[in-house]
Amino acid sequence: MVQIADWLKRIISLIIVAGFLELLLPNNSLKGVTRLVLGLIVIMFLMQPLTQLFNIPIDLITVATLSAPEIEVTPTPVTDRLITEGEKLRGRWESVFVAKNFQGLETKIKKIITLIDEVELEQLKLEQKNGQLERMVITVKSKNEQQLTPAFQAKIRQEICKMIAVVSDLNITPEQIEVNWNE
Repeated sequence: MVQIADWLKRIISLIIVAGFLELLLPNNSLKGVTRLVLGLIVIMFLMQPLTQLFNIPIDLITVATLSAPEIEVTPTPVTDRLITEGEKLRGRWESVFVAKNFQGLETKIKKIITLIDEVELEQLKLEQKNGQLERMVITVKSKNEQQLTPAFQAKIRQEICKMIAVVSDLNITPEQIEVNWNE
Protein backbone atom coordinates (compact mmCIF):
# COMPACT_ATOMS: atom_id res chain seq x y z
CA MET A 1 0.00 0.00 0.00
CA VAL A 2 2.87 2.34 0.84
CA GLN A 3 4.41 1.65 -2.58
CA ILE A 4 1.20 2.59 -4.35
CA ALA A 5 0.96 5.83 -2.35
CA ASP A 6 4.59 6.70 -3.18
CA TRP A 7 3.99 5.89 -6.84
CA LEU A 8 0.87 8.10 -6.92
CA LYS A 9 2.79 10.96 -5.26
CA ARG A 10 5.55 10.68 -7.87
CA ILE A 11 3.03 10.59 -10.74
CA ILE A 12 1.12 13.61 -9.43
CA SER A 13 4.36 15.53 -8.85
CA LEU A 14 5.58 14.65 -12.33
CA ILE A 15 2.31 15.73 -13.96
CA ILE A 16 2.36 19.03 -12.05
CA VAL A 17 5.98 19.71 -13.09
CA ALA A 18 5.20 18.71 -16.69
CA GLY A 19 2.18 21.04 -16.75
CA PHE A 20 4.24 23.88 -15.33
CA LEU A 21 6.99 23.33 -17.91
CA GLU A 22 4.39 23.27 -20.67
CA LEU A 23 3.01 26.63 -19.52
CA LEU A 24 6.48 28.16 -19.62
CA LEU A 25 7.12 27.12 -23.22
CA PRO A 26 6.54 29.64 -26.02
CA ASN A 27 4.03 28.84 -28.75
CA ASN A 28 6.36 27.51 -31.45
CA SER A 29 7.40 24.27 -33.08
CA LEU A 30 9.31 23.11 -30.00
CA LYS A 31 6.11 22.95 -27.96
CA GLY A 32 4.93 19.81 -29.76
CA VAL A 33 8.26 18.06 -29.32
CA THR A 34 8.40 18.99 -25.65
CA ARG A 35 4.86 17.73 -25.08
CA LEU A 36 5.84 14.44 -26.73
CA VAL A 37 8.92 14.02 -24.52
CA LEU A 38 7.00 14.92 -21.36
CA GLY A 39 4.24 12.50 -22.34
CA LEU A 40 6.75 9.70 -22.85
CA ILE A 41 8.29 10.37 -19.43
CA VAL A 42 4.83 10.24 -17.81
CA ILE A 43 4.08 6.96 -19.63
CA MET A 44 7.38 5.49 -18.41
CA PHE A 45 6.48 6.40 -14.83
CA LEU A 46 2.97 4.99 -15.26
CA MET A 47 4.40 1.68 -16.49
CA GLN A 48 6.90 1.37 -13.65
CA PRO A 49 4.60 -0.68 -11.34
CA LEU A 50 3.90 -3.13 -14.17
CA THR A 51 7.60 -3.67 -14.73
CA GLN A 52 8.06 -4.33 -11.01
CA LEU A 53 5.05 -6.66 -10.95
CA PHE A 54 6.43 -8.79 -13.79
CA ASN A 55 10.06 -8.46 -12.60
CA ILE A 56 11.24 -6.62 -15.69
CA PRO A 57 14.29 -4.56 -14.69
CA ILE A 58 14.08 -1.09 -16.23
CA ASP A 59 16.33 1.71 -15.19
CA LEU A 60 14.64 4.93 -16.33
CA ILE A 61 17.93 6.84 -16.50
CA THR A 62 19.47 4.17 -18.75
CA VAL A 63 16.41 4.09 -21.00
CA ALA A 64 16.34 7.89 -21.30
CA THR A 65 20.01 8.12 -22.24
CA LEU A 66 20.23 5.23 -24.70
CA SER A 67 21.77 6.14 -28.02
CA ALA A 68 21.07 4.44 -31.30
CA PRO A 69 23.57 1.74 -32.22
CA GLU A 70 25.97 2.66 -34.96
CA ILE A 71 25.40 0.85 -38.21
CA GLU A 72 28.39 0.15 -40.39
CA VAL A 73 27.62 0.46 -44.09
CA THR A 74 30.00 -1.11 -46.54
CA PRO A 75 30.23 0.92 -49.75
CA THR A 76 28.87 -0.75 -52.87
CA PRO A 77 28.43 0.64 -56.36
CA VAL A 78 24.73 1.14 -55.67
CA THR A 79 25.32 3.13 -52.46
CA ASP A 80 28.09 5.15 -54.10
CA ARG A 81 25.77 6.04 -57.00
CA LEU A 82 22.98 6.90 -54.57
CA ILE A 83 25.28 9.19 -52.58
CA THR A 84 26.52 10.86 -55.77
CA GLU A 85 22.97 11.45 -56.99
CA GLY A 86 21.98 12.81 -53.59
CA GLU A 87 24.88 15.25 -53.61
CA LYS A 88 23.94 16.42 -57.11
CA LEU A 89 20.34 16.93 -56.01
CA ARG A 90 21.49 18.86 -52.93
CA GLY A 91 23.69 21.05 -55.16
CA ARG A 92 20.74 21.85 -57.43
CA TRP A 93 18.48 22.69 -54.49
CA GLU A 94 21.16 24.85 -52.91
CA SER A 95 21.65 26.81 -56.12
CA VAL A 96 17.89 27.37 -56.45
CA PHE A 97 17.73 28.45 -52.80
CA VAL A 98 20.65 30.87 -53.18
CA ALA A 99 19.14 32.34 -56.36
CA LYS A 100 15.75 32.90 -54.71
CA ASN A 101 17.44 34.33 -51.61
CA PHE A 102 19.36 36.84 -53.71
CA GLN A 103 16.22 37.76 -55.66
CA GLY A 104 14.44 38.48 -52.39
CA LEU A 105 17.40 40.49 -51.12
CA GLU A 106 17.51 42.48 -54.35
CA THR A 107 13.79 43.28 -54.06
CA LYS A 108 14.23 44.40 -50.44
CA ILE A 109 17.15 46.67 -51.31
CA LYS A 110 15.26 48.24 -54.22
CA LYS A 111 12.34 49.00 -51.90
CA ILE A 112 14.69 50.45 -49.29
CA ILE A 113 16.28 52.85 -51.74
CA THR A 114 12.88 54.05 -52.92
CA LEU A 115 12.25 55.15 -49.32
CA ILE A 116 15.04 57.72 -49.61
CA ASP A 117 13.39 60.84 -51.00
CA GLU A 118 16.52 62.56 -52.34
CA VAL A 119 17.63 59.78 -54.74
CA GLU A 120 16.24 57.29 -57.20
CA LEU A 121 17.72 53.91 -57.99
CA GLU A 122 19.33 53.53 -61.40
CA GLN A 123 20.94 50.08 -61.05
CA LEU A 124 21.58 47.42 -58.41
CA LYS A 125 24.14 44.66 -58.84
CA LEU A 126 24.77 41.91 -56.29
CA GLU A 127 28.07 40.10 -56.76
CA GLN A 128 28.28 36.67 -55.19
CA LYS A 129 30.91 34.01 -54.82
CA ASN A 130 30.11 30.45 -53.70
CA GLY A 131 26.62 31.48 -52.63
CA GLN A 132 27.93 34.31 -50.43
CA LEU A 133 27.43 38.00 -51.10
CA GLU A 134 30.80 39.50 -51.93
CA ARG A 135 29.88 43.01 -52.97
CA MET A 136 26.92 45.22 -53.72
CA VAL A 137 27.08 47.95 -56.37
CA ILE A 138 24.29 50.50 -56.20
CA THR A 139 23.95 53.26 -58.78
CA VAL A 140 21.68 56.11 -57.76
CA LYS A 141 20.69 59.43 -59.24
CA SER A 142 19.97 62.57 -57.26
CA LYS A 143 16.47 63.94 -57.74
CA ASN A 144 17.83 67.44 -57.16
CA GLU A 145 20.99 68.13 -59.19
CA GLN A 146 21.97 71.05 -56.97
CA GLN A 147 22.46 68.79 -53.91
CA LEU A 148 25.25 66.68 -55.45
CA THR A 149 27.99 67.64 -52.98
CA PRO A 150 30.48 65.20 -51.42
CA ALA A 151 28.82 65.70 -48.02
CA PHE A 152 25.39 64.89 -49.50
CA GLN A 153 26.79 61.78 -51.22
CA ALA A 154 28.42 60.60 -47.99
CA LYS A 155 25.17 61.15 -46.07
CA ILE A 156 23.12 59.17 -48.60
CA ARG A 157 25.72 56.37 -48.71
CA GLN A 158 25.66 56.13 -44.91
CA GLU A 159 21.85 56.06 -44.92
CA ILE A 160 21.79 53.29 -47.54
CA CYS A 161 24.34 51.23 -45.58
CA LYS A 162 22.35 51.56 -42.35
CA MET A 163 19.08 50.59 -43.99
CA ILE A 164 20.61 47.56 -45.70
CA ALA A 165 22.19 46.42 -42.43
CA VAL A 166 18.81 46.66 -40.70
CA VAL A 167 16.77 44.63 -43.17
CA SER A 168 19.28 42.02 -44.27
CA ASP A 169 20.36 39.15 -42.10
CA LEU A 170 23.67 39.01 -43.92
CA ASN A 171 26.82 40.37 -42.39
CA ILE A 172 27.33 43.11 -44.95
CA THR A 173 29.95 45.65 -44.06
CA PRO A 174 29.84 49.19 -45.47
CA GLU A 175 33.06 48.37 -47.36
CA GLN A 176 31.12 45.77 -49.36
CA ILE A 177 28.56 48.36 -50.45
CA GLU A 178 29.61 50.60 -53.30
CA VAL A 179 27.37 53.56 -54.09
CA ASN A 180 27.90 55.17 -57.49
CA TRP A 181 26.28 58.38 -58.64
CA ASN A 182 24.76 58.85 -62.06
CA GLU A 183 24.61 62.54 -62.87
